[in-house]
Amino acid sequence: MSTSAQRKQAQREREKAFDIKRVEVPLSITEREMLAEGCEFRGGYNASEYIATLIRRDYERIQEIKKTLGDCQYCNRPLPQGCERLHKGHKDCFHTREARKLSL
Repeated sequence: MSTSAQRKQAQREREKAFDIKRVEVPLSITEREMLAEGCEFRGGYNASEYIATLIRRDYERIQEIKKTLGDCQYCNRPLPQGCERLHKGHKDCFHTREARKLSL
């Protein structure tokens, strides 16, 4: 078996061991250029590494935000889901005042 074939086989085995699934994302030319610049600027990541790192970092931020949200004052369920927006529009409702801040 050639060296490249061995590397490819090792890659397949790592992906299987970690249950890695491929996800296809359509990107415009502008987004592809932005991705390439981000990969290069951040130290030569490949696109998969760069995107996976962005996902992990955003997930960490989400976990920190969740700690600060508390519970819905109407149903006592954890925010941001809470009462599933049943009170949206009420002046004190989280979904009226704060939910937009969580958007990307």
